[in-house]
Amino acid sequence: MNATLLVLHFIGLAMTVGAGFAQGMVARMMPSPPNAELVKVLGALRNATGVGLIVLWISGPALVWSKYGGFANLSTAFSIKLAFVVLLTIGFLIAFVEERRPGPPKLAPKLGPLTGLLGLGAIILAAIAFG
Repeated sequence: MNATLLVLHFIGLAMTVGAGFAQGMVARMMPSPPNAELVKVLGALRNATGVGLIVLWISGPALVWSKYGGFANLSTAFSIKLAFVVLLTIGFLIAFVEERRPGPPKLAPKLGPLTGLLGLGAIILAAIAFG
């Protein structure tokens, strides 16, 4: 069971980080006015990021409970990692909402580089927390 949850967690991580980095690269290539094909690519990448986050939010707590008996038994590094993941998820949700509003996004472009750093920080802190 734990191995299956860990595999699912790594798949979610790969989807989230990979699609997130790809979104940043495609967004930098976006001409003004926006190219319709690149907008579709960004939407597909944002969907992949969202699915990856959902997989992470399901598999992560399930792993914590099945392997460690709950969050109380984990280190400070894990708590900081979890805070990074919460902030990363908030950044995704802001971008998700802004994408559906008329006009150009205001916060999402500024949060893009920060979400990349948060994702990298979460990975580093997970390595520290779980050795």
